[in-house]
Amino acid sequence: MRCVLKGIAVLLLAVIGLGAAGWLTAPAWLPGVASLLIEEDPLRSADLIVVLSGSIPDRPRYAADLYRRGLAPRVLCASSQVPDLLKAVGRAMTQAEISAAVLRAQGVPDAAILVVNRSTSTFEELALVRDTMRAQGWKRVILVSSPTHLRRMRITWDHLTGPGGPEAILHATPYASFHRDSWWRYERDLIAVQNEYVKIAYYLLFALRGRAPVETD
Repeated sequence: MRCVLKGIAVLLLAVIGLGAAGWLTAPAWLPGVASLLIEEDPLRSADLIVVLSGSIPDRPRYAADLYRRGLAPRVLCASSQVPDLLKAVGRAMTQAEISAAVLRAQGVPDAAILVVNRSTSTFEELALVRDTMRAQGWKRVILVSSPTHLRRMRITWDHLTGPGGPEAILHATPYASFHRDSWWRYERDLIAVQNEYVKIAYYLLFALRGRAPVETD
């Protein structure tokens, strides 16, 4: 019995020691946890800029910056989701329409804005972008989203297009209030990072294999 108790005590001390070591060294390795999610590409000219739904106005505002810099002649917004706050006040305005309104407010002309009120998830949005590019013969797209979203976008895009498909340049909006080097100190950032890793696991295990419905953001 004493041997068992001694073994349990040693195990508890080891767990406590490892936990303490992890806590004390957290600033050295936790930034890398977020950096793994932020897979950003160098910007180049493209046929199309796409605003992934969510994080308004951060994403469409940056897409407008890229348009004004002449990196692409058109901007696409695609989503059929209506935010709950708008539903509560009887405004049936989709995320795509809201993003388009932000683009107009930032000086992007109507003729350069493509609004598609279809798709309810990252998977569906990127499938729509792929199909649109193939139909138009376009070769390169700039995908604008939030920093922590980029890794899942890359995994999904590569799955949907395969070798030789349209090229995607992934870029994060600089207007997002994400603290890459201290994200664990901020509740919003902490939730964003942990949720994104759960969603990546879900995509790899289920969504990309067609074994379950994809999530809705």
